Amino acid sequence: MLLPRSLTKPTIRYLWGKVATLLWPTMVWLAIYALIVLPATNRTHPLA
Repeated sequence: MLLPRSLTKPTIRYLWGKVATLLWPTMVWLAIYALIVLPATNRTHPLA
């Protein structure tokens, strides 16, 4: 259903769309996770 439309796009535009919809939000959530969870882990870990 969506394959013909995807195949007509230029490769760069297709890949940029994947980055914009998948990779970018993942990186934002990983950064938020790192800012919140990792400092808490360092404070509560007995060997830190």
